[in-house]
Amino acid sequence: LQVMKAFTTPGDTARVKMVVGSIVLLKDRLSPQNLEYLLGLKRGVVRRTLRPLHSILVVPDADQVNGVIRIIHPSFPDFLVNEFKCTRAEILVNPKLQHTILAERCLQIMNGNLGRNLCKIAPTCAANIDVEDLPSRLARSVPVHVQYACRHWSRHLCEGHITQDIITLISEFTHNHLLHWLEVSSLMGDIDCAADELENAR
Repeated sequence: LQVMKAFTTPGDTARVKMVVGSIVLLKDRLSPQNLEYLLGLKRGVVRRTLRPLHSILVVPDADQVNGVIRIIHPSFPDFLVNEFKCTRAEILVNPKLQHTILAERCLQIMNGNLGRNLCKIAPTCAANIDVEDLPSRLARSVPVHVQYACRHWSRHLCEGHITQDIITLISEFTHNHLLHWLEVSSLMGDIDCAADELENAR
């Protein structure tokens, strides 16, 4: 199996399961760099990890800044998370555990990056349609991995475990950043989904 080439040490095993397990469970495709930001990994780790897996995954060249990682074989995600199909413990990804990790990282990212009027819109009461350069403001002020966290934290939360660490992060989020998240969701055009996100997380 091609994926086995990426396993040489226990450290490699943990890293590959983290990176590949996240790729198959992400709600949106991400570039290697943005996946590193999302997972809190050092620069270059994702590309090095995926180097032996180019027959399974399409990894964009380093100069393709906005290029995203794509899965070649549609059956690969199902194989990797299904204990009846994948009988190698060193490969098998636990979806619930992986979603828990992703939910925790999303909450950490939002707690660490959200704030009032991130896009510096004046006046702050201006309607989105009246902000001519809104897409460029968003791109500058709310990086892709932060947008991902804002869009999908509750979905990962629903599919993962509710740990004490996550409860602590949710408490910080709801007390300090809930309105900031709603503001960013509105700017991204996702405000209609925000109520569903909160209902999911309830």
